[in-house]
Amino acid sequence: MRKHTRLLAMMSVLICVFSLGTNAAQGIRAGLLMRLSTRTGPGTQYDEPGTYYQNTWNTAQVQVINSAWDDHNDIWWVQVDFAASGKKFRAYTGLKRVNVNINSLYQEQALGNAVMTSAARAYWGPGRDYVEAKYNVPNHTSVTVYDAENGYVQVEFYDARTATSSRSLRRAWVTASAVSGHWVNHQSSVPGRAPSDPGGSSSYRFCPYCRSDLGPGNAFSFCPYCGNALWNSSVQAGQTPHTGLPQKPWAGAGRQIYLKSLAGDDLRPQCGPDSRYPVFAPEGPQGEPHYQRSRIREIRALFTAGSYVLASITSENGLPGIGYFPQSLFQPFKGVPAFSLLAARSGVAATQITPFNGPGYHYTQFSSCRLDAGDFVLVFFEENGWYYCEFYTKSAGYGWVQLWLPANSIQLM
Repeated sequence: MRKHTRLLAMMSVLICVFSLGTNAAQGIRAGLLMRLSTRTGPGTQYDEPGTYYQNTWNTAQVQVINSAWDDHNDIWWVQVDFAASGKKFRAYTGLKRVNVNINSLYQEQALGNAVMTSAARAYWGPGRDYVEAKYNVPNHTSVTVYDAENGYVQVEFYDARTATSSRSLRRAWVTASAVSGHWVNHQSSVPGRAPSDPGGSSSYRFCPYCRSDLGPGNAFSFCPYCGNALWNSSVQAGQTPHTGLPQKPWAGAGRQIYLKSLAGDDLRPQCGPDSRYPVFAPEGPQGEPHYQRSRIREIRALFTAGSYVLASITSENGLPGIGYFPQSLFQPFKGVPAFSLLAARSGVAATQITPFNGPGYHYTQFSSCRLDAGDFVLVFFEENGWYYCEFYTKSAGYGWVQLWLPANSIQLM
């Protein structure tokens, strides 16, 4: 009888998975039926963060994220998001403590197995704004992944450091960059996600956030590696990745900026606003460094991205060049727009293409970064018939680079 009841409940949950219109990360607002005793996972075998709303449970409300069945005790648990004493938590509690219909909740499921590639701080929720746990997740720890959100993943692991304790099984949220492993089913949208994912194919071969390869022809609406939605709410109206491109962020030729006196003589531009991108050293007609300080006539800032600025540099030989430089190299400047590189649209190379480091054939070309027909690109914006793109260079081994490609050579998706 118990198994039959459980089966009916699970069938109801599965039906709701396909009919609900609420994102799991948003959940359902619900009141409490008693004080909130919590565990890091759905069972008494997990460690206990604490008990909350001791005397105020009758007026308190929580956000119910999902449900989970406890095979050890044959009871339902729910994962709740709440704030107590000004601090944010996400933890599990018994269904009996929350006034919510179990059939209205999405039932969690494991997304797969992974391994920690570095030690990571553990949080009681998907972000640093949640309370930090008193322990970390050690490097090389085998974990099971249950969810991904906001660049964090929820992992379950056996903590050998407390193996003598009955609380050695733990769940916590860690940054996705510290976790390695293909822990999703690549046949459809991400399992374990909300029934109301934005839906439909994202058209992204690579995630524009973490640059993970999602595989050809995928139908993901969330990146299974970093948890970000593959449609972009930060893009302005009318400029979604699927319907259009943002305009170039700067006006005219950009704003003139000046190097600090302490800057070195040989400037080395990067092909992206992060130390992970390669550093290029274009040369002039005589083989001299193209961005030699003593040969620079003018520097104009186009936009900022994080701590970097994309700048156009003209040297005394008259050749222009565009690249990223740390803002710390320059005297303080104002009036330079910031640009989000997350507002990208997917595309593929229609033919073999040689990229340039500016929007025109008079800029330096990078034949070592040549694309083949069918190669995937992320397109940020267009200027004078050229697309500013990011793509992965296979042959040269540079990895990800941002360069310019003729717009008529890219088929947008």
